[in-house]
Amino acid sequence: MRMGFASTNATSEVVHPVQEIQDNHMRTQRRTRKQMLRNIYGSHFPMQLQMEETILSQFQRAPGLQSSMLGLSTQMGLETEIEFEDYLNDPEFTEQQVDFHAAMEARLGDTPMKRFS
Repeated sequence: MRMGFASTNATSEVVHPVQEIQDNHMRTQRRTRKQMLRNIYGSHFPMQLQMEETILSQFQRAPGLQSSMLGLSTQMGLETEIEFEDYLNDPEFTEQQVDFHAAMEARLGDTPMKRFS
């Protein structure tokens, strides 16, 4: 409140209800599917699916190469849908140079050794 009401307007954004529905659609759909599988097969089946999704989400390529997460998208059933990201302006095909050694050190939390003086 020290900055007045203008500071709260900059941080708060009104979201249209349709946009909120679109943003939450996949989450709601997956929750409904897991509830249905829980009712049909028992509580172990959705837990098994969750474990598999967690394992598949951990696989990544080397830095600088986009990971397609093909196993995860297959597990979640997303490979059957064609989204606009699949054919328009895919960030995977952008041209950028990456220092692989520095990126791997940053990912692993490793710092380069300092030379003795």
